[in-house]
Amino acid sequence: MELTEEDKEEEVDPEQKARADELQRFWSEFLEVLKLDDPEQPKPKASRGPNLKFPLPAPNSWLSVYRLENGHVGVFLSSTKNTAGRYAAQAVVEDFDAIKDQLGESVRLDKWLNIVDWIQAGSLDQPEERQRVFSWLAERVNTFVRVLRPRMRSAAADYQSRGE
Repeated sequence: MELTEEDKEEEVDPEQKARADELQRFWSEFLEVLKLDDPEQPKPKASRGPNLKFPLPAPNSWLSVYRLENGHVGVFLSSTKNTAGRYAAQAVVEDFDAIKDQLGESVRLDKWLNIVDWIQAGSLDQPEERQRVFSWLAERVNTFVRVLRPRMRSAAADYQSRGE
C-alpha cells in the first residue's frame, strides 16, 4: 500500500519538524550576518540539522559549525578517514602550537585531536543572546577559514605530490 502525501505528513513528528524549522531559521540568520575575508570560501545552504559544513580545499575536509541542544555552539576542523582531507587535517594539527595564537586563545585540541572552539549559549529565543552567538560564531568561522584554509590547501598539495 502506497502512502499518500497526507499520510506522509501525519508521520512527521511535530516536535522534530519544529526543531528542524528552528535550526533552519537559525542557520539562515547566521549565514546572513557571516562575512568571510576569503572570497573563495563557499558558504553552505542553511541546514535543518544541528550543523553546517564549510568545505575546505583538501578533498573530504570541512569546517563543521554546530549548535547542540545542550547550548554548545562552536566550530571544528573535520575530515573523512583515509583521505587527502584527513592527511591535511593531521598536518595542520601537527602545527597547532605554531597557529593557535592566530586562531585565538580559546581554541584547543579536543580528545579526538580536532581543532575546536565553542561557547555555552544561553536561550537563543532571546534576541540579545542570539546576536551574541551569531557575532561569536561569525568571528570564529572567519578566523578558522582565514588561518586553516591556506594550510589545508598546502597540505593537500603535499599529499598529491607524494602520490598518496
